[in-house]
Amino acid sequence: MSGPMFDEQAETSLIKSEIFTRYFLTWAKNLIRAQKRYRTTNRIAYVDLFAGPGFDRDGVSTTPLTILHRALADPELAERLVPVFFDRSEANTRSLEAAIAALPGVERLRHPPSVFGGEVGAELSGLLAARRLVPTLLLVEPFGVEASVSELIHSILQGWGCDGMLFFTSGRRAGGIHSPMHHERLVELLGAPRAAALDARLQAADARDERRAAIVVEEMKQALEGMGGRFVLPFRYRHREGAAGTHDLLFVSKNFRGYAIMREVLAEQRSAEPGATAFEYLPAEPDCPALYELLRPVEELEGLLLTDCAGERWKFAELFEHHSVGRPFVEKDYRDVVLRLEAERRVTIDPPCPPRRRGAIARATIVFPKPRA
Repeated sequence: MSGPMFDEQAETSLIKSEIFTRYFLTWAKNLIRAQKRYRTTNRIAYVDLFAGPGFDRDGVSTTPLTILHRALADPELAERLVPVFFDRSEANTRSLEAAIAALPGVERLRHPPSVFGGEVGAELSGLLAARRLVPTLLLVEPFGVEASVSELIHSILQGWGCDGMLFFTSGRRAGGIHSPMHHERLVELLGAPRAAALDARLQAADARDERRAAIVVEEMKQALEGMGGRFVLPFRYRHREGAAGTHDLLFVSKNFRGYAIMREVLAEQRSAEPGATAFEYLPAEPDCPALYELLRPVEELEGLLLTDCAGERWKFAELFEHHSVGRPFVEKDYRDVVLRLEAERRVTIDPPCPPRRRGAIARATIVFPKPRA
């Protein structure tokens, strides 16, 4: 298979693998630590509904094989991981099964990978519901499965430690929304009233792809929150060469810890490759407030804290969780700003430093000054 379609599929696989693997490894490490501490279930599930053939045309491992490789290198992860893979292409599933069978040491996985072919239908929601006691990370392309995405998200968000990641290409986002298949899926995902409102907004919007894309993604974010996803983080992949095409991703969780981890992953990627950012928050204008808020530069955090928290006392951990939701700032940003404000005597911290060890504020209380009259 060759040509533009294959190129897009190969790139999508690479995009998915890069961001998903970074999140998965941190997510799994945190869950394993919690499972050992609280003696809960000893399984974690990775469910990929767009698994691919195992290798792309250049021989590079796709996400399932990358995750399995990392699991085989980690005895605790190999003991706990429950991998479940779907792909509508029977050729892909046969290729993936062969690639998995050829993995050196694959027998060390306590739970052998399950590979399913054909369309992903309604039975998957039942499968996920049956695994609701197992922390699960779901990866789904909402316009590429027959199953109800809203039911899938509901099923995932029922359990502790369960998160989801939705990804889709720009062609299926704003430009392709009016095709019968994609419009039907949006109605199912958003609900008829929200889908109609979205259609009206798009009709009134200008023709810029980024502008229309932001409107669609913001509506999808609100819909996911309505399904029980307390924490939804939208972002996108931009071609490194600066081409117009992009892929959008929406991370959804009901746990702040997963949300914070995903922001850390994005921040690390941006700082590691300045000037060549592949993953970024979506450009937006003020009429898409949820997306626009994510574009705030870190330089604004100081002013926001002094204004939003004036006259209040906050434990640092609670401050970070309460104040950072819907914003791009990570824990280090809050730590740096609070310590700088303390050094400038613009906030006080209890206990003070000394006797508090320098830089240690995880359990400290920050006291913000009252606003001036």
